[in-house]
Amino acid sequence: LPKIPSLPPLRKGPLGNGNMKVVKHPLGQLVRLNPNRQSPDVSWQAYSLPIDQPGRPHVLEVDYPSDVAQTLGISILEPNAAGALMPVGLDSGVDRAEEVAGGDGPPRWVRHRLIFWPRTNTPMVLITNRRDDSPAVYGKIRVLAGWVHLPRAFPAGDDRLGDNRLGDNRLGDNRLGDNRLGDNRP
Repeated sequence: LPKIPSLPPLRKGPLGNGNMKVVKHPLGQLVRLNPNRQSPDVSWQAYSLPIDQPGRPHVLEVDYPSDVAQTLGISILEPNAAGALMPVGLDSGVDRAEEVAGGDGPPRWVRHRLIFWPRTNTPMVLITNRRDDSPAVYGKIRVLAGWVHLPRAFPAGDDRLGDNRLGDNRLGDNRLGDNRLGDNRP
């Protein structure tokens, strides 16, 4: 009988196109995605997200340093019925200008949050460098879960929404004097 070659072991850890390295920063270790002009492709890394309860709200958190000018793309991907990874239409990101990144004070961690409702146990986050001329960097990636419904953004009675907040939780435009916007209730 012919010998069948053994299959390579399943890959653990992130996937990427080789345009990444871990670098030291005053805040700790960061993942650095190279500028895109150094490669024919966009620099990217993808990470599997641990999901126990698909269909419920989850919050993806990506930490990044305040002192680096960058444009970081963040997308959620999920496998389709055939197992191919497909975008779910949830794309987000961070665009930090040179003027903001070069501000006063020591660097600090900034956290980007993205709410999503996974349909499977195996979504992935795709992180890309959206700049051709400078690297993109990030730190820890976390997924928070456990809610049946998301917690309130603002405590009850908080007036951060100002005069546009109506008593029945609809948003209106006070310039019109009534709520003509988006009320589709019978």
